[in-house]
Amino acid sequence: MIAMNKEILEGNRLIAEFEGRINELYHHNNTSSPYNYDKSWDWLMPVVERIDSRTPYDPCVTIEYNWCSIKMLNGGFNIEVVGNSRIEATYKAVVEFIKWYNKNKNQ
Repeated sequence: MIAMNKEILEGNRLIAEFEGRINELYHHNNTSSPYNYDKSWDWLMPVVERIDSRTPYDPCVTIEYNWCSIKMLNGGFNIEVVGNSRIEATYKAVVEFIKWYNKNKNQ
């Protein structure tokens, strides 16, 4: 595997935890990830769908061009990310949502 930057490794780890896959992740060293959330819609879209429809906060995910927005209808969370590509923007917005979710899920 190609070495990945720390931000992508951390983002993939957060998403893997959110998806319940974290035990698989630590069979790899800290320079690679077995997950392709940052590169593949096949990996990322199930996470987007889970955020959009299965979390108790009822957020709305919007993806257009190289932009992604995740907003909660009650105003509790609102992020808009512009990236170099549609998948990059979506990946970064998902990571930020999961960081927020992890801080607030027990409140």
